[in-house]
Amino acid sequence: MRVRSAFSLVVIAVAACSRPPGSGSANADAASPREHVSEQKKKPAPLPFVREAEALPLGTGAPLPAWVELFRMERWHEAARALDGEHPSVLSRPEVRYARAAAAERLGDSQRVVELLKGLESQLPLLADSIREKRARAAVEAGDPAETLAYFADRKDPESQLLAARAEAALGDRRKASARLTAMLRTLSRRANLCNLEAPARALLATVLEPDDTEGARRELRWLAVRAATCESAEGALERLEALKAPPLTRAERLERAEAFANAGLIDRTEAEVEALIRTAGPALEPGRIDYLKGRARYIARQDLQKGAQLLTAAARANPKRAPEWLFYAGRSEARRGELERAGAVFERLLRAYPRSPFAEYAAYQIAQLHYERGRFAKAAAAFDSYIARYGARGRFTPEAKDERAVSWLASGRAAAAARAFEELARSARTQRDRARYDQLLAVAIYESGRKQEGIARLRKVVEDHPLSFAALAAAARLRALGHEPPPPLPPPPDEERDPGVVPIEPELPETVRILHRIGLDSEAEEALFNLERVLAEAHPGRAEEALCRAYKR
Repeated sequence: MRVRSAFSLVVIAVAACSRPPGSGSANADAASPREHVSEQKKKPAPLPFVREAEALPLGTGAPLPAWVELFRMERWHEAARALDGEHPSVLSRPEVRYARAAAAERLGDSQRVVELLKGLESQLPLLADSIREKRARAAVEAGDPAETLAYFADRKDPESQLLAARAEAALGDRRKASARLTAMLRTLSRRANLCNLEAPARALLATVLEPDDTEGARRELRWLAVRAATCESAEGALERLEALKAPPLTRAERLERAEAFANAGLIDRTEAEVEALIRTAGPALEPGRIDYLKGRARYIARQDLQKGAQLLTAAARANPKRAPEWLFYAGRSEARRGELERAGAVFERLLRAYPRSPFAEYAAYQIAQLHYERGRFAKAAAAFDSYIARYGARGRFTPEAKDERAVSWLASGRAAAAARAFEELARSARTQRDRARYDQLLAVAIYESGRKQEGIARLRKVVEDHPLSFAALAAAARLRALGHEPPPPLPPPPDEERDPGVVPIEPELPETVRILHRIGLDSEAEEALFNLERVLAEAHPGRAEEALCRAYKR
């Protein structure tokens, strides 16, 4: 699902609408940049959207109820409670039923979802597809797996196949469910979401196999217990394995589970698994591994960091081969708990003892970062200098080091050196955002170096060249602080009244989007509008970007 934040949509709308027709990126529509009355008397044809929302009780002219804002904030418990307190005449409205069903879906109340959406597509035809899908998803949990199966059986994506298999299992057809799950698991890519797809599928497969194929069920449960130990679907897998009298986990399998828990920051589960690991017979563990796992769990969880640092240091002391990595995380643990001097000492020790390790490079950068974060800019600049001299263009953090060195120079009074650095960084900037930031910092560095008029002019240019960016806002604020009025934040839009050559366009907001927005389901509204962007753009050739921005603005 492609969802944009409300803030990003507003920025896109305002920025794009401020441009004259036809302006925009190199990928914008290549048609004539202006539509002249002499060439085209009519406005672009409106899209064939039925104005259903105008007839709904929550029409655009009505004040919005308080519960709508709770839906916008996705505070589902409060939104559901507020809506349930409304008068029955409100709750019976089709679009309000849809909103309440959306809340019930988020809260896992499948029975309520089905009740609210029953027959609703005939009253709210513009949302019919979404209504059918939400109802079908909930039906298997609400006691009507046949509806779920009918809706999802022929869909080929893994999530639909998993839902169809759930329905088949609920209907008692274990053979079909098993075959569907086995086929679905074969098609999963390595990038598939482990905990949202593969683990639930294998948990269901274990359940449908267990009555007739104990060995197959054991195989799936073992996979869950070892390969997906941190997933919700794996809860109870170990106990079920024991109930099926499966062979106990090996030491290697116990170690894999302990590492998974440690990497997820689950301290208690790591400690328990480590104890089970110690009790399990098998090849000797590498020195320091137990202390490392306990320290790693605390590092990831950001809890009990003092003990975590001690454990990681002890692990490094016991295992010189692993010492660079484990010392690095001991230093990071000290930094995370605010002991920056201790962290710096650990990184210095690592850099001296293991200068050729990849973690020595990480430590060198972290030393500079510690000075930078504490506002010791002269020391930070020297440490960034040292990192760049040591690792040069091949350094993993060289771009960041050059950036932060330039900032450190500016903050420590070396404005001329900073200006030269920012000029070079601006030339090599890879994104418009980076270019705007470096242009703004360059302007400040030029001003601070004594070239005040040039600095002022460059600050004004940042506001004009990078409208609505953070860099432009910072430049405008600095101009005001220096006693200069900045340029307007946006260039004026085309004056359609004074320029008869420009045909005004007001694209219709799709009614599906209007309905969803009015009931507070902004994420669904944004997705619906995104899916219709191409249709909107094609209806306004040459002015696609303007049409889109006006639609989002509405």
